[in-house]
Amino acid sequence: MSRLTDASGSYGVINYEYDAVGNRKSREQNNRLEAYEYAESSNRLLNVITEGEQGELHERVLGYDAVGNIVNDSASAATKALTFGHNNRLEQVKVSGSATVVAGYEYNAKGQRVIKQVDGNIIHFHYDTDNRLIAETTVTGAPIREYIYAANQRIAMVDYQSNTNGEIFFMVNDHLGAPQLLVDAAQQVVWSVNQSPFGEVTVNGNVEQPLRFPGQYADSETGYSYNYFRDYDPTLGRYIESDPIGLEAGVNTFGYVSGNPITSFDLLGLIGEMCTTHDHLSYNTSNGEGWYDTKSGNTFGPSPNWGMDDGIEGFYPEQALGGIGLWRAGVSQGYKIIGALTARSTPSYNTFAIGSNARDLFKILNFSPRLISSPRSFFRPDYYWAKSGGDFYKAAASLGRSNTAWDSYLIPTAPLGVIGLGNQLFDE
Repeated sequence: MSRLTDASGSYGVINYEYDAVGNRKSREQNNRLEAYEYAESSNRLLNVITEGEQGELHERVLGYDAVGNIVNDSASAATKALTFGHNNRLEQVKVSGSATVVAGYEYNAKGQRVIKQVDGNIIHFHYDTDNRLIAETTVTGAPIREYIYAANQRIAMVDYQSNTNGEIFFMVNDHLGAPQLLVDAAQQVVWSVNQSPFGEVTVNGNVEQPLRFPGQYADSETGYSYNYFRDYDPTLGRYIESDPIGLEAGVNTFGYVSGNPITSFDLLGLIGEMCTTHDHLSYNTSNGEGWYDTKSGNTFGPSPNWGMDDGIEGFYPEQALGGIGLWRAGVSQGYKIIGALTARSTPSYNTFAIGSNARDLFKILNFSPRLISSPRSFFRPDYYWAKSGGDFYKAAASLGRSNTAWDSYLIPTAPLGVIGLGNQLFDE
């Protein structure tokens, strides 16, 4: 089922177990166990028992309304009481049993959260025509933060909280598009995050940066992350509301990306999308069998970060299996090889795994389709395009490979007529 069962990193070692429909049964991190209990007749999580540092046990209890929204959550010292309004949208969070309001939220007709009120402070959210968050302002219209995109990647944030003229910070994203670092104009890291697989974070730095997984905005007042049509709890790895599209995304209507946050994300809080940068990462890079996600020595691979070198303007994981989402004019000799080991005497070619929408264009350019016979992607075999008899085969021969069915193929310098097509060329 491709569910994540084991993970290790700066957060330590984590093991997950699931039931038959994808509910997390247990989570063990650094030898401390969490156990999850569910209602017999549904996928509603009732409580979580967590082992403390001294062996003590902590219980988190969850309560639901008739349609499956969490309305009581004892995650913190004061149990939260949640109120949902039209279309089951979270509208208010209070301290249970009191009149103390923690937060209030308002939405527009498109389902976008447009107002957030916490501790008497009101934030207005602004979106572009592609439903991307582009700015936050105060009730008087003064800017708080602005977000800058290249294609579908968030690449920078302008912060107005400490500088009314705005200070720009550049985002370094992981393969999913989740920010991992903020870098200032002097190339100094001012914000970083230690992130577990399902999105729990420890933040370092003196700049506030609320963006998390693609489509998510962290709400520190609740511990949840707003995810367009729903709210996500990274500590549980699931949503606090049942999926509004029902069973279309799977039998478990609370789960996040079917338990696989390594290769998938959920932009709208409805259904997971596969991040295709991982299609080639499982192969052995030492013998030229696949791709690697960083540049190391003579191994080249698609960078998960926007702004990669080697003549590449940007890489967008939403577009093309292992391909490059944007050609840049001015690279006179084409692009350097990605995906091959060994130095090449003429590194003026690039490898591409491109989508079917490029079919007509590459027919015009005398490229021919080649079906990879063995499943070079561990999700499915794919069609790629290659200049018949071109440098792809020469590169394969130089590595001493008998099987030329690589993950991707080489193409020569991009013709002027197609430079700048960007994501329009590579969307599948």
